Amino acid sequence: MPEQYTEVTKIGWGKRVKESLQGIVFGIILFVGSFFVLWFNEGRVDLSKIAKLAVPVDPNIVDEKAEGKLISVTGKLESDQMLGDPEFLKPGPYIKLIREVEMYAWKEKTRTTRETKIGGGEEVRTTYSYVKEWTSHPEDSSSFRHPEGHTNPAMPLEGETFFVESAKVGAYEFAPREADLSPLTSISLNSENVILTGTAKLEGNYIFIGQGTLTNPQIGDLRVSFKGVKTGQNVTLFGKLENGKVVPYYHKEKTRLYRLLAGSREEAIVQMAREYKINVWLFRIIGFLMMWIGLNLIFGPISTILDIVPIFGSVSRGLIGIVTFVVSLVFSIVTIIISMVFRNIIALILVLFLAVVGTIFWIKGKRKKQLSPEQKQ
Repeated sequence: MPEQYTEVTKIGWGKRVKESLQGIVFGIILFVGSFFVLWFNEGRVDLSKIAKLAVPVDPNIVDEKAEGKLISVTGKLESDQMLGDPEFLKPGPYIKLIREVEMYAWKEKTRTTRETKIGGGEEVRTTYSYVKEWTSHPEDSSSFRHPEGHTNPAMPLEGETFFVESAKVGAYEFAPREADLSPLTSISLNSENVILTGTAKLEGNYIFIGQGTLTNPQIGDLRVSFKGVKTGQNVTLFGKLENGKVVPYYHKEKTRLYRLLAGSREEAIVQMAREYKINVWLFRIIGFLMMWIGLNLIFGPISTILDIVPIFGSVSRGLIGIVTFVVSLVFSIVTIIISMVFRNIIALILVLFLAVVGTIFWIKGKRKKQLSPEQKQ
């Protein structure tokens, strides 16, 4: 069971009204900002469409005719160099290595409940829970509400990323440090590939450092694991061919494409298209939530004032939530559509054409109604 501490505070109606009025400013910022998020999100470049323009080349020999062009090469990933972590892992067949370090530490969790009283005041009940867990970013325990007995030591070891200087896909050389590499896979640790010094010991797929054990750790204990990109696998690389090497390609001098993905060219393009769709929908949801939360903050003082009679405040809060949800949904959809249209010249021309045609028919219909029966004949 986690250690818990509960605090109860009371906030007067006047102070709540003042705070809700101050929240209007933040609400306006969120509301206005949501339009920028939605607008610019629709202008996000789909890298898979750029990748489709890449010239496929034979992996066995550098194609001099493709010099200066965006290319894609599919073949075996290789490197003349071996890569390891000088502190923990012997050199192996990797072009990229990530050392992940986690510390067993205290974490503060907060749960707050609010109860509105007659007269508009509010009773706030806050429960602070303290649990121990593995984390790569331990919290500063001095900022805990109850730091006594929940002290986290400083992180003595940091994570780190390592690269080989050069690698190849078939005959095409590239710089792994500059390219976007995927996928990362977990590296199995064993007595033959790890380096153990001091109190470090191998437990499962971790290098454990500390006073406890992996199954019974103590606060401040560390566990180290690795992820990496292995050589020997079939991959596809996208980039510009320059002086016989693959370097970053910039579409219209702005959008960078320099990626290595597992599998064939088609599989790589599908993966990039999937990533694009996920990111677009993620920011659409973020933009909508910004708008909805912003509107609720703007109209928040109404419910706070009505909280003098709690049931009135509760009902108004629900109604405002429903109305602002619908308004935010409509505004978000309209903003997305307008942004899409303005970024698609064909769609823009079509919309303008339909608008002109619709206006002409509307004017003709209005004039026809104004004509007398004799004029219509």
